[in-house]
Amino acid sequence: MLRRVIDLTLTMKPMNDYQRDYPPMWPDFENTGPERKRVEMQKMVKAEPFLLDGNPNELMMNITIGHSTGHTHVDVFLHDWKTMFEDLPRNQQWALRDVSQVPSHELIGPVSVVDISEAAPYGDISLSFFKEKAKHVQNGDMVFIKSGHPKFVKEGKETGDFTVVPPEVADWLGHEKNVRVCGFDHKINGNFITWSKSEGAFYRNGILMIDRMNNLDILESGARYFASVGISFKMAGVDDSPARVFVIEKLSDLDASKDKSIDLFYPIDCHVRQNCEGLIRSEPYSYRESIMNRLRLENIHITQTEYEGSFGGPGFMGFKSFCNFLGTHIVIPVSEQGNGGIAKAAYDLSLIRTNRLWGKAVLIDAWEAGPCQDVTASMLDKYSQYINEDSILMIRTSYSDYYFGQDAYHQNSPGLSDDAIEWIIKKKAKMVIIDFASVESSKNKCKIGCKDHLSQLFACGTLVVENAYSMWRVTKTESIVFVSPMAFPEINASPCRVLVYEEYK
Repeated sequence: MLRRVIDLTLTMKPMNDYQRDYPPMWPDFENTGPERKRVEMQKMVKAEPFLLDGNPNELMMNITIGHSTGHTHVDVFLHDWKTMFEDLPRNQQWALRDVSQVPSHELIGPVSVVDISEAAPYGDISLSFFKEKAKHVQNGDMVFIKSGHPKFVKEGKETGDFTVVPPEVADWLGHEKNVRVCGFDHKINGNFITWSKSEGAFYRNGILMIDRMNNLDILESGARYFASVGISFKMAGVDDSPARVFVIEKLSDLDASKDKSIDLFYPIDCHVRQNCEGLIRSEPYSYRESIMNRLRLENIHITQTEYEGSFGGPGFMGFKSFCNFLGTHIVIPVSEQGNGGIAKAAYDLSLIRTNRLWGKAVLIDAWEAGPCQDVTASMLDKYSQYINEDSILMIRTSYSDYYFGQDAYHQNSPGLSDDAIEWIIKKKAKMVIIDFASVESSKNKCKIGCKDHLSQLFACGTLVVENAYSMWRVTKTESIVFVSPMAFPEINASPCRVLVYEEYK
């Protein structure tokens, strides 16, 4: 069976360049050591709510997030400081990539579970030992490695020098098995120098790494599942992203209403939430387009004193600052927005049920709806025969392909008519994905805080993804869609990756 994966996510580009000067700009703050460890700086997460023109119905949030060490995340490169400066052999230059460049077909597909926990916590993991445990791995699979680390943590045992896979295992997975994704359930502490060598090997083989996975002990050792890596960000120049990883028990006949999903991620822990004294900041509504495109990257130089000698010099640690409505994003039900309250726990982005985020999708062509025009119920009704309860609707106008980032993108966007909203609610769709800016009527685009249609959809539990991109690449009316927002607590919207999985028999 031929399978095809299409990414419907906008690539967001930073509004600034990294600062990579020597020596560190603020050495008193940036130096790390026993009192200020590198991993503690990396885990910084800050959420700052603000309003548009002071209107409580237009709540947005600026989020600053460090290098993802506090939760499940993916790493692409920038871990080996020598190769970060492009000191790679010519035949390996292709491996230089960021999270926006990872091919979409590598992010969903079969995964093999390899259990090496019998060698834990301090045993030797040789290549021959790993091969024996990985007999079932097929060419092109993802690989999730059960190290046994969580078990020892629960038992209160120190795992600072915990056994990790050696570089030769990474080379074997890349060269012999063509593996492009490898996930781990351990947290590296005192074994960092050894692990950094393995990371370099994974990186040179073009293998995406998933760190700090959760619940791997639930998966059957030696089994194969269908997996979604769940990369939330599609940011240019960024080497990491939160990963909402999950597996589906069946490799075929994917059906969110029947097949069991198992979450394998830790939610993001927000350390600072700056709304304890109320929302004192607001921005003009006219800035909405630039806010939806707001992404800044900041580099903190750190001397890594606790790992002196492991990198041969200073390293870098990136911080990302962005709006939660960045680019392609999902919007969830919110009440009492002025206080940042979530309507239901089921719609907290860290708690929302996984089977609400993937499933059967129907592509609806609505080419007739151009700028400042509505998609109507009559346009939708042409596809009624394909739509069942809990279907995901992908409404295609191609507006974002031509206009995203331009002035008045939001004000001139197509919308959904009142009868289209009624039609969607009657069909009991669980999600609507649009390639334009809003499900509100195009007649109300300049009305601050207008959320009539969102409120109607939210009341029925229908999620909304806005600003999807390149929907013209989808060729089949029916497919399977995977949406991956950040697992962030108590926010009303999040950047998300949207992948379409087509099958041709």
